[in-house]
Amino acid sequence: MTQTNLHMTVFEIHKLKNIVGLGSASPYQITTYPGNMVGMVGTVTDPAKISASNDDSSVSESAASASWFQRTLAASGLKRG
Repeated sequence: MTQTNLHMTVFEIHKLKNIVGLGSASPYQITTYPGNMVGMVGTVTDPAKISASNDDSSVSESAASASWFQRTLAASGLKRG
């Protein structure tokens, strides 16, 4: 399992003087610093042991032909009336 630590990045921005005085753009100095760790990213499950959510073999014939609304009603136990 490979995990990567996620760190926050801190930005310090300082507006610099425009020495030339030409143009409408202002120069900035931007400095970045690594911040605190906010989390980790990595493999949580073994990909060989899970099946895809959109795998048609896991859906029955009647559920595949029903609309999303009919499947939602059936899953919640409600009936159309």
